[in-house]
Amino acid sequence: EKQWNDPQAIIARALKLANNKIEELLTQREDDKPKIEFYDEFAESKNAVEMSKAAKVLNIPGIGRTKLFQILRDEHILRSNNEPYQRFIDNGHFRVAINSFQHPSGDRIQYTKTLVLPRGLNHIRKLIERIQKQ
Repeated sequence: EKQWNDPQAIIARALKLANNKIEELLTQREDDKPKIEFYDEFAESKNAVEMSKAAKVLNIPGIGRTKLFQILRDEHILRSNNEPYQRFIDNGHFRVAINSFQHPSGDRIQYTKTLVLPRGLNHIRKLIERIQKQ
């Protein structure tokens, strides 16, 4: 017991634990490096992405485009038509684009598409992490 409580022995054990933790974190950092680089590249862009691409970037098992839309509706971020509430547009999380296509009848049909901005992607990631912890 005296040897176990010796200050040098305590320091040696603490250093060993710290070194093990450092090695663990360095390994984790290497494993996460491709994800981090991809996310950083996306976050630096000013471009918005479609919800399907946002789901792919988030890469959360079991959550694709449809499930992501459902989660965002349940959390009152998107309305029933999958358009974001105005405060989330104002916060820089989403953008709504108007597109159109030529219907076979000859009519030009316009529709809206919800796009996720880099800031919104981070918000969604944190939201899903919080939901999964519950």
